[in-house]
Amino acid sequence: MPDHLTRTQAGFVFQIRIPKTLDPGLSYAPIRVTLGQVRIREAKRLATQLACAAHLAFGRLQRKAIEGGEPGMKQHNDVGRAVRDHLTAILPVLRGLDGVGQIADGSLPVSSPAMAMQMAGAGLTGLLDLAADRISGTSALVSADAPALERHYLRLITDEGAARAHLDLPPLQPAPAVDDRVAGVLEEILATQAALQAQVQGMASRTVNPAPLFSEASRAYQDKLRSAHGEGYDELNYLRHRTEVFLALMEDKPVNLYGEEDLQQFIDQVAFMPANASKDDDYDLARIREIIAGNRDLARKPISRATLKNNYVGKVKTIIRAGCRQAKVPFQLDDIRLVYPKISPPKRQRMAPDYELLNRIFAMGVASGELTKAMLPLTGFVTGRRIGLLSFLRGEDIRQYHGVWIAIPPNVVTVDGAVRIVPYKTQESLSVFVLHNLLAEIGFIDWARRRDGFIFASLHEGVVNPADTAQKRMGRLFRAAGANPALLETFHSLRTAKINFDRDLKIDPRTTRLQVGHELLDVHEGYGGSLRRSELHEIANAPLPAEIDFTVFRGLDFDTMATNHPTRGRPKRIKS
Repeated sequence: MPDHLTRTQAGFVFQIRIPKTLDPGLSYAPIRVTLGQVRIREAKRLATQLACAAHLAFGRLQRKAIEGGEPGMKQHNDVGRAVRDHLTAILPVLRGLDGVGQIADGSLPVSSPAMAMQMAGAGLTGLLDLAADRISGTSALVSADAPALERHYLRLITDEGAARAHLDLPPLQPAPAVDDRVAGVLEEILATQAALQAQVQGMASRTVNPAPLFSEASRAYQDKLRSAHGEGYDELNYLRHRTEVFLALMEDKPVNLYGEEDLQQFIDQVAFMPANASKDDDYDLARIREIIAGNRDLARKPISRATLKNNYVGKVKTIIRAGCRQAKVPFQLDDIRLVYPKISPPKRQRMAPDYELLNRIFAMGVASGELTKAMLPLTGFVTGRRIGLLSFLRGEDIRQYHGVWIAIPPNVVTVDGAVRIVPYKTQESLSVFVLHNLLAEIGFIDWARRRDGFIFASLHEGVVNPADTAQKRMGRLFRAAGANPALLETFHSLRTAKINFDRDLKIDPRTTRLQVGHELLDVHEGYGGSLRRSELHEIANAPLPAEIDFTVFRGLDFDTMATNHPTRGRPKRIKS
């Protein structure tokens, strides 16, 4: 069956779906207009013409919705009824044009060219007036006698005798078949009809797209984040880079025109991007295509599937979503299925460092004589908190509550009169957490509370990004202690170690989630969403692994260690 046509016992039926822009959930029934018992060729012609008219009507309603000029069109019943009534009103006009076409192709003979023009004029004028009255709903006569009036005006086009009677002309006399001159005139009429239909189709395809280009949507979204978080917000660097990579590979077009096939094409190309390519000395965004093409043989390990999915495709979708929201057009990339190439390495399983490795890390950190290398790994292990948050911890953030020491991380800090945003991942990251009693026993909490400013001050001295600096220094320490990068034995793996150890101690998972700053699972867990007194004491007094030598932290001179600046080069290994 041709597009937009279906057949029932009553004959052919034209049908068309309401566009997603007017029906975001695609839950509305199609609009249907009965064509009746007609030939398939005529049904096809009418379906094509009605489809053009429907698209014009949809475009008008979309513009009205965007301009806020037609609030009543928010409901499907209104949209469907308005378009259906419009199509029903113009259907007789289209049938009349079809009749004119039959005269032109000779299937309806007419006595003269002049008579053909009068028949077309009388019938089409009547049908157009009838359609106008139907749309306006102002004529009671039309409401009552519309079918009869349709038949009458259609007959004026297809029946010369009826037309002569209507025009008060003498009855038709027997005449020869239509000559070439009549056929020529009628061919002109048909050509005019075709030109009008082409114009209608052109108008339907030239609807204005209100959505911004991808590049414009990215700039606007970055401006929004910059206004909220400041120029130093880390996410801005990622968005700028991902935008340039995307536009180097894909066309810059209105955001609502990107579909599943566009994202799949982007994935298929960027999947060959070498891992950490941006850290190469000769890395240049202008050479992205060249860099990707040069790694088609996988001479270098490509970016991981998690990086591809979250840091490339995820950020591209975020920009497109923001642009669609800005233009008030539907975002159509939620329910799509993307295929990630098998060349993209899957997410590696993060392993908690074993106790032998932890002993080496702790011993090497203390031996360095630097406060950050000695105490940051221990603090990370006993709290389970992220390195970015701990690197901004101050003595004033520590206080006693229910007899245990807790830390209340800030979201912003003031440094030399300037406000700086603390790098936290989620809202839960800013929740209160417990400091294990070991930190009090070795005198670290008492020393930290007496200090002004940051506890790990060396991470902030002449440093632009303290969290990144902490990550790099800890990375060097961990690698020197024998950590295996393939097992992701990094500072972040101390969170894994803390969670695993709490499981061994049979601590309630909800308690651990609150301690390490993870989101609670449901509404029930969220009630009273903070650590209870019993939970505070359970964490503060939890037994520590007997296999780890914590005696290396006793008797340390924290004042001296805080003044020692970081040393360059690889830390010395501790002899076992």
